[in-house]
Amino acid sequence: AGRGPRCAGTARSCGTVSGAGGCGAGAGAGADGPCRAGLAELRARREELSGRIQEQEAERSRLQRRIWALTERLAGTSESLARDLAARAELDRTIAETEVAYGQILESSQTLLDTLEEELGNAGKASEQQCTSKEREKQAHEQKRS
Repeated sequence: AGRGPRCAGTARSCGTVSGAGGCGAGAGAGADGPCRAGLAELRARREELSGRIQEQEAERSRLQRRIWALTERLAGTSESLARDLAARAELDRTIAETEVAYGQILESSQTLLDTLEEELGNAGKASEQQCTSKEREKQAHEQKRS
């Protein structure tokens, strides 16, 4: 009750029941068909796998290009941000210095105005005193005449 030749259909073993050296190697003409079918199936699976591998490699390549482009974009944005932050810090310093100087100018102006008002007040008093002195002299002189 012998079974006849068979092919295991795996990548590791394709032989006959009698172990006669592999598919078609002395196993007789009938053993060749199942072995070829098994090999064809393995080759088809290999082709399918190769197709998936190519798709994955292409996707990986696209992703790497995207990562590179985004990395370049990030570097450019980071440089621009650093320049803008430095410019803003410089403007902040300039604004602070200008505000201090403006405050000092206002303070000096107020001091100048206060001093000017005081001097004008003193000049007015001196002028009044001069006028009063002259009027007294004039009155005294007129009294002497009368």
